[in-house]
Amino acid sequence: MKQYKSPIEYTQDGKRYIEKMRSCSCEEKNGEHYKLTCVIQQRGVECYTYKINEEYMTRYSLSATPLYLCDEAMQAVKQAIADFEEEAERARHWKSIQATVCDCVITIYYHYVKNGDFDLYAEFGNSEITIKKPFKNSLHFLLCDYLIFINLHAEGIEGETIKKNETAIRENLIEAAINQKDELFAAVLALYYGIADDKQCARLSSLFGYRILPALPEEYNRNYIVECEGVDFELLGHSGYRVWHRPYFAMYGSTHSYYTLNPHTKQGLDAVKLADLKNGTNVLTFEEYLELFDHKSEAE
Repeated sequence: MKQYKSPIEYTQDGKRYIEKMRSCSCEEKNGEHYKLTCVIQQRGVECYTYKINEEYMTRYSLSATPLYLCDEAMQAVKQAIADFEEEAERARHWKSIQATVCDCVITIYYHYVKNGDFDLYAEFGNSEITIKKPFKNSLHFLLCDYLIFINLHAEGIEGETIKKNETAIRENLIEAAINQKDELFAAVLALYYGIADDKQCARLSSLFGYRILPALPEEYNRNYIVECEGVDFELLGHSGYRVWHRPYFAMYGSTHSYYTLNPHTKQGLDAVKLADLKNGTNVLTFEEYLELFDHKSEAE
């Protein structure tokens, strides 16, 4: 006998069933399992895993009770998987690069959309498992997922190992793009890692339609104090700057009214110690900071 706990969910013979869903989408394929995002009445938005030909799905990353699927719910799952596979097959016709890091092969498929946005799809894994996943204009999350996969399958996870693997990913991907004569994606990777040269920045700037600041040479490897007012955060973001945030609980003796920016490493911090200001350190407006790049161009 069916015992309903909600209008669309019931238990029978010790099993829990779902009759239908409000929506279902497939986010990735991990080996033989698909990761689903489902909206179910009185359950809200939750992630589940489903294996082809199974009658049930389970909550993602949890050894939870199987949730059996009635006909309508099963059809929603199958349609989500079919849509995912169709999108993956379409992506495999895009331009691509392939590289190997720590015996983990990755293939990145990409399609330029506009204004610096790319549609991305990646397949990566080892001899035991392969992950297939689309990334909507997020090279950062793609590379993070790849690094996590490598670290999880490494012999040990330590700080130095993670840093070493991250460096290996950067070097191997850029080298692979260059060897495969894909100058565009090599430039995109270099920009992400903050090492794009003048030629690469000029090419991407022309394609994307906005200014991109190159990394200045070693002689500019210092932190410049810049007034926060007037900073073009969009320009810094387009140029691959990583500006770290100092939270308020750690702000004793500091101020958020000034930033520190390094034009060589493209690193920054949204705070400055008050002692540095009192010591008479030269403070630049953002316009004066941009003049560093103009002077460098004039010198060349």
